[in-house]
Amino acid sequence: MKKRVAQIKFSPMAGAPNYLCKCINKYSDEFEAVLLSPEENTFGEEDKSAVDKNIPLIISSDLSGFDFVHFHNRCGGIKTDIPKLIHYHSPPYPGTVELNFDGQKVVEAQYQATLPEYRGIKRAKNIIDFYSDEYKENYDYPKIRIGFSPSMRRDGRGERGYESKGYLETLDVLNNLKKYKDIEIDIIEGVNIVECIKRKSECCKGNP
Repeated sequence: MKKRVAQIKFSPMAGAPNYLCKCINKYSDEFEAVLLSPEENTFGEEDKSAVDKNIPLIISSDLSGFDFVHFHNRCGGIKTDIPKLIHYHSPPYPGTVELNFDGQKVVEAQYQATLPEYRGIKRAKNIIDFYSDEYKENYDYPKIRIGFSPSMRRDGRGERGYESKGYLETLDVLNNLKKYKDIEIDIIEGVNIVECIKRKSECCKGNP
């Protein structure tokens, strides 16, 4: 019998816990994952997308029957004696993450891991299901296609807050490249993760 893992989130989080559930349930012979949230408004549009259609979504904080708890960003006052882990995906804003978590900790191995608040915490790589349909190569393009899928817009230039991510500066560079006839730019916004990845798979270096 597989061990049951509760994946608990309190905000949409761009569907990252959902995708983790999907991959665990697809590939693991030892574990099965269930996505939980104590609050109904946690589940956003990405929870309704095709990538999540086979993931159990439960509005609950009841951990009876689970063997392990994987919290995302915070535990929200949920107490348990079973093995547990917290996974930090976000900048350390008060109320967004719980740095004083009493248990194992990991931080997303992206820019978050460089922040001083997460120093010394083990890093965790994103799970990527390279065998899913949206990752099939689709490189039959005569031009060089560059894709950009900004996760957040910021109005100011040169901002160096936690989540500035250089959105406007990146657009400056990409718009400048449009002057070259062999380059095509795809700004990917307002789509679910499956469509986003599909369009990224169409980005390429161009045919010789």
